Amino acid sequence: MTAALRHLAYGYTPDTLDEYLQMSQRVGRESLHNFCKCIIEYANVYLREPTMHNIHGLYEGHDRIHGFSGMLGSMDFDGIYPTWAAFVKGFSSAIDDKCSYFTKKQASALKDVERTFRILQGRWHILQQPARSYKVNLMRQLMYTCIVIPNITIEDNGYNLAENDWVVEPVQHIQHTWIDRCDARARRTRELRDREVHKGLQSDLVEHL
Repeated sequence: MTAALRHLAYGYTPDTLDEYLQMSQRVGRESLHNFCKCIIEYANVYLREPTMHNIHGLYEGHDRIHGFSGMLGSMDFDGIYPTWAAFVKGFSSAIDDKCSYFTKKQASALKDVERTFRILQGRWHILQQPARSYKVNLMRQLMYTCIVIPNITIEDNGYNLAENDWVVEPVQHIQHTWIDRCDARARRTRELRDREVHKGLQSDLVEHL
């Protein structure tokens, strides 16, 4: 485990610990892979989809921290993104104080996902380096390990916004025809790219703040 953590945290190559830990390059590589396999056994808990209880907790936390109610996820959207319903952008030219304040608040909530990945890179230096494996599954296991461990730490320290209620919600499997799936995809695409919904959401957020 010491070798695996040093590989992850410091980005050491397997052959750099052969003298310090009396471990060959092959054993060092295998210890990293076996460690990752053990950690991702917890992925069903710490990388699972949020329950409705979790989502409401994330809503409340996002509203408390950033002031945007009903927002889930990143708000990393500026002028380069299209005017779609899924994107909430600030104003490139604020026309009044409300729009200016909204743009300032939106900028303060920017790039949550990018900041999270920077934190992961700062904690796990192996993510700053080119991939050493040509196998997609091994690269996936390594990335999941670098995500699961901080999630476990956050929960142990009591910093998680949504408590882990350990409730597995039943999933209903409904069979749809090919035509139904095509219609549903077309409907979702129209809803995603709806400019009027984007303008309405932007206007509502301006008034909310």
